[in-house]
Formats: sequence, structure tokens, C-alpha cells
Amino acid sequence: MSRSILLNSLIVIGVVLLSGCSLITVETGIVALSDKEIEMRVATREFALKFAQRTSAAAAEIDARSDDPIVELDALRWHVAAVTSSRQAALQTAPALALLDTWALAEQQRRYFAPNGAGEALFGDLHPLAADTAESLASQIETIAGRLLPGEELELFRKVVDTYVDAYPITSLRFDRESVLVTWSELAESGHTLVTSVGTSPQVVNDLTDRLRIFGEQLPDEIVLQTQLRMRENGVEAKDVQDALTRLKDDLDRLAAVAETSPELVRQAVASLREEFDPTLEKIDGRVVNAMDRLTAERQALATDLDELRIGLAASVAQEREEITRVLAVERAAMMTDARVIANDVTDKSWKQVRGLVREVGLILIVLALIVLGLPFYGGYMLGKSVARRSDA
Repeated sequence: MSRSILLNSLIVIGVVLLSGCSLITVETGIVALSDKEIEMRVATREFALKFAQRTSAAAAEIDARSDDPIVELDALRWHVAAVTSSRQAALQTAPALALLDTWALAEQQRRYFAPNGAGEALFGDLHPLAADTAESLASQIETIAGRLLPGEELELFRKVVDTYVDAYPITSLRFDRESVLVTWSELAESGHTLVTSVGTSPQVVNDLTDRLRIFGEQLPDEIVLQTQLRMRENGVEAKDVQDALTRLKDDLDRLAAVAETSPELVRQAVASLREEFDPTLEKIDGRVVNAMDRLTAERQALATDLDELRIGLAASVAQEREEITRVLAVERAAMMTDARVIANDVTDKSWKQVRGLVREVGLILIVLALIVLGLPFYGGYMLGKSVARRSDA
């Protein structure tokens, strides 16, 4: 019986410990982005890439088909401003904010090129290329929002976009924009926020990787476009540079031909080349400086974004570590308390069983003692009684 009690006690303790381990759950307090938010982020960034591709194709076609230098310059300005703005909108940290801002940008662009918009006749006969592209992009992002947002939230987003575009229309090809959060805060109900969480550490890392991929795909082409734009704005065309280099080669060939026969002519040719090319080289130097300044600014902006993401990731990891430590400490204390209670309970029950066992054993021993001591007396009594009967007979 004592072996059975010990075995039952070990089984109870083992079951409790195993169940306690299985019930430990670590909740860090960091709110992970939901599957719907992840889908929203991916869809918005894919649209931003498509936005850049469609805008680039339309601007390139306008540039190729137009003979007007002003139209060509405006097409390049539109290309640079639209691509930069779409990337900035799509890379908002909160997926819902990125979707809302991208939708607002597409609608601003549509109304800018639409009749009665500030850019309704910007590209002359080729303007329908820009207007149709803007109309198509605005329709696509609205369809994406309709697929991702539930009914009431979709209507709220549409109301915010319409109000925002009415209040802050695009008025020039610089695409200067105000924050859409201003309009959101005015129209959304209290407690309805666009920024809920940056996500867990793995989600932050994935976001950083995706940002770097987008920057790597767009920045090189954007720097080239910025350089071309600055050159054209300052009257330097790529064709002019090529023509100047061709003339330089021809002049150098002539110099090589006469150098051996007439040093004086060489000096005159060198002076002529200097007078001819110094203005062009100065312009090129100026454009190169502007391009380098732009590249430096972009690099600094990228470094700032990376620093912010690194700080956010470090804070998220530290917070998760603290939460895990706290939760484990609480779980450990609870397990120790449960173990003490169970051990005390098992000890009490064991002692009760032992006391009962001792009583039972004592009772049995008393009975056995009575039997062992009483049997001789009982045997003698029965024997004497039998002898007495025989004597009487």
C-alpha cells in the first residue's frame, strides 16, 4: 500500500510539471502586423513600382514624340516628381497610412491632368498620354483599396482622399504635398488610428530589406534623371555635349596633323579650343556638382532612414527581451508556488495515508496477539470440558 501511495504521488507531480511547461506562453506586448496589414503593405509597394513604370513610359513617349523643348523638359520634370512622390508615399511605416497616402497621390495626379486642373494642357497634343495614365493609375489604386478594406473603412478612406485632394491639390510639376494625416485627424473618429504598430522584430527586418530593394532599383535611374533635368534646365543638352566631344576629336586630329610642321598653328588652335570649350566645360562642371549634391542628399536621406529603422529595431528587440524576461519570471514564480502547494498537499495526504496504515497495522497486530495468546487457553478449556464429560459418563 505504501508503494502505491508513493507511485501515485510521483505521477501527480510529473503531470503537474508537464502541464505547467505546456501552459507557458510568452506574450511580449509587441503587436505584430496582421496578415491583412502585410498584404496591404505588399500591394501598396507593388502598385508604387507599377506607378513608376507607367509614368516613366508615358514621360519617355512624350519626350520622344515632341519637338517642343519646353514639353520635353516638363515630361522629364513630371517623371522625376511622380516617381519620387510615389516611393515616399508607399514607404510609409504603417501599411494603412501608406495605402491612404498612395491613393491620395494618384487622385491628386489625376485631377492635376484632368480638365480644369492646373496641368490640363501641359503637354499640348500629347497631353492625353499623361491624363490617361493618371486616370488608369487612380482607378487601379482605388480597386486595390476596395479589395483590402472593409466597407465602412473603405468609405472613410475615400472621404479622406476626396477631402484631402480638394484641400491640397497639386499645382505644379514639383508635386509639393501636405501630409494626409492632417485630413485624417479631422475626419476619423477618436481612437481610429492609422499607425498601430511597426510589427515584430522579424517584420521590421523584412520591411528594411524591402526598402533597400526598392531604393536599389529606383535610385540609380533617378539620379540619372535628376542629372538630365538639371542639365536641361541650365540649357545643356546631351546632344550638345556629344557634338562638342565630336568637334574636340576633330580638332585634336587636326592638331596632331600640323603639330610637327607648325608649332605656331598648334598654339593658335589650342587657344581657339580653350575659348570654344571653356563655357561648355564650365556648364558641365556645374551640372556635375549639382548631380553630386543631389546624390549626397539622397545618400544622407537613405542613411537617415536606415538609422531610424535600426533604432526602431533595436528598441523593439530590447522591449521584447524585457517582456520575455518579465513573463518568464512571473511564470517561474507561479510554477514554484504551484509546486509548493502540490508538494504540501501530497505530503499531507501521504501522512494521512501513513497514519491510517499504522492504525490498520496496529489493529491487525492486536487481533493477532489476542489470537496467539487466546488459543492455548481456549484449547485447554475445550480439553478440560471433554475430560469432565468422560468422567461423568
